[in-house]
Amino acid sequence: MKRAAAFLLLSLGLTLAACSKPYSPNLPTKLILDPSEQLGCVMASISRNKTVEPHFRTYEFIFKSRDSALSKLSMLYRADYSLMSLPETDTFYTNFDQDNFAGIVYMRNLPIGNYYVDKAKFVGQAVQLEAANNQSQPFDIKAGSCTYIGEIRVTPITGKGLMGHTTLKSAKVEIVDSWIRDSELFKKIYPELDPTKVKIEVLEPATSRIGVSIPLPSAR
Repeated sequence: MKRAAAFLLLSLGLTLAACSKPYSPNLPTKLILDPSEQLGCVMASISRNKTVEPHFRTYEFIFKSRDSALSKLSMLYRADYSLMSLPETDTFYTNFDQDNFAGIVYMRNLPIGNYYVDKAKFVGQAVQLEAANNQSQPFDIKAGSCTYIGEIRVTPITGKGLMGHTTLKSAKVEIVDSWIRDSELFKKIYPELDPTKVKIEVLEPATSRIGVSIPLPSAR
């Protein structure tokens, strides 16, 4: 009986591990809230619009610090797929599925400073969309505290390609305040978190400049 129980626990552990790899949020194991560490944290969520096909397989937002060239953050959300698989078989790790948007929560401990959205990259089919901007709305990371910047929602924009097939053409990005939902998810991951002490600084799509359609570069 003990062997059976041990086997069951081992199987359950392997199942949970399999569900969280290879493209889970890979969240840090703990929040670093000691001000003497000169670290703070950024919290957000990234989601994709499930109603649009075809879809991107990789969604990435790159943040940089205005105070240190060495401080950079990549928020990445991508499907579990192989080069030979079809998009229809893609599997996305998800923490939530609401209002046709499914995605993950994201947290990173960062050096204190003033950060901005530097780049957005989306990859799918045979296209890669990239929009760079170093004049976006900044947000602050302060020692011992967390800043929530919102849920970043991506909706692919499609069009007709060769042979009349539907293809990815661009992307629309929205940023919404989903803190009520996200805070509950973060609280499950980090029981020590006090949601009332998190600074809510949801980025405005217009001023962050990632809330606009990202055109596909013209072929040369």
